[in-house]
Amino acid sequence: MAVENSVVIWQGKTKDIEFSYTDFKGNKSRRNVSVNKVLFDAESESFYINGICNERQAERDFKESNISTMIKVGSYRYDFQEWMLTLNVDTSEWLDKSNNIANSEPVDVPKEKISFAAKMEDHNRKQQIKLDELKSSKPNTNMFFKVLFWIGVLFVPYIFAWFTLRKGNSTKSKVIAFGWLAFFAIAYVSSPEKKQSDAVANVDDKETISIECNQTLSCLAEKHIIYAGAICQSPIQNLSKYSYEWTDGFATPRFSHYRWVSQSKGIITYIGDEIKLQNGFGAWAHYTYECDFDTAKQSVIDVRATQGRIQ
Repeated sequence: MAVENSVVIWQGKTKDIEFSYTDFKGNKSRRNVSVNKVLFDAESESFYINGICNERQAERDFKESNISTMIKVGSYRYDFQEWMLTLNVDTSEWLDKSNNIANSEPVDVPKEKISFAAKMEDHNRKQQIKLDELKSSKPNTNMFFKVLFWIGVLFVPYIFAWFTLRKGNSTKSKVIAFGWLAFFAIAYVSSPEKKQSDAVANVDDKETISIECNQTLSCLAEKHIIYAGAICQSPIQNLSKYSYEWTDGFATPRFSHYRWVSQSKGIITYIGDEIKLQNGFGAWAHYTYECDFDTAKQSVIDVRATQGRIQ
């Protein structure tokens, strides 16, 4: 067990540790310990690990100098000083404190009334006062950088919000940062400037498609075939001296063929054979008709018809 005047230098919960240990009888064994606290005895300048020995199922104190191997924590191994640093405790500071107290001038108080633990507590109190004075004399640079960081989140959230995912930032900070990022994104998408730019882009796309279509016979002809059918109908009917009869229907379009007249001007000849014309003797015959159609002006340039069907 640790000596009576030892002081607790760390206490809490941490991962179980494993090491080889030689007890006071000289027996060496492997120990697995659930650590409760770490103590320091300044008189002997010794450290002790207090915890539950899982092999003995009992509380034990393990003197650091009797640990004969590295301390294993999971898949990592540390010497005692390194392991203590993982607990945010620097053992060298406690050894220095012990030396400072041992070398300090004696106090005019009866020795039997002052324990080493009391001396250590008084020394720690004085050291803490000095540290507080040093902290108060230094500018609070952390607050300065925090203010700069949140200014970045405010104005450039799509960059700075991601930094809140780093270790050390609270859940509240993450919620605020990403909530603002979401609001910023929604505001941008729904902004008039964004809609205007999208509209301009759509117009540009449509103009590009229109230019490409005007250079392709099938695209331009199919685009205007309904208008051509309606506008060319009357001039074609006027070719008949007597009666006429259209034979086209839902499944048989009025124009089944087309060809360029002038690609640069967008003039197309639409061709079909879904009409019958009557001659002076009352006989009916199928005719093939052609209509030269200006797609730009949506007007008929010329029509003609010949007896017979398209071969």
